[in-house]
Amino acid sequence: TYPDRCRISTTGLEMTTMSDIDAALAPILDVLRGIFDTLQRLANRLESKTSHLHDRPGPLLLAFPEAAEFLGLTERTLRHLVHERRMPLTRIGRRIYFQADELTRWIDEQTENAASAE
Repeated sequence: TYPDRCRISTTGLEMTTMSDIDAALAPILDVLRGIFDTLQRLANRLESKTSHLHDRPGPLLLAFPEAAEFLGLTERTLRHLVHERRMPLTRIGRRIYFQADELTRWIDEQTENAASAE
């Protein structure tokens, strides 16, 4: 017959039961559940803050703050990308705007470029 407890250590063979293992894993599972709940709340907050950007029909013009939020970038990073002429944009007079569908296409292109570079 097999012993109901068994663990090998540097001091020899020690005995452990499944209930000991369950007790040791319980705090880890609690932490993981907390992390999952936090991530879920953050995802819900992000969705509620950005859903208005996706609900509007047709080409939507976004100013720098909205475009940065849409892309998940800082305005500074977005301005840097514009300065390097790496972003699709629309000029109306001297003002710069971004179309949501063009930004979505740009994201897809960046994803494809990164995948082909690997």
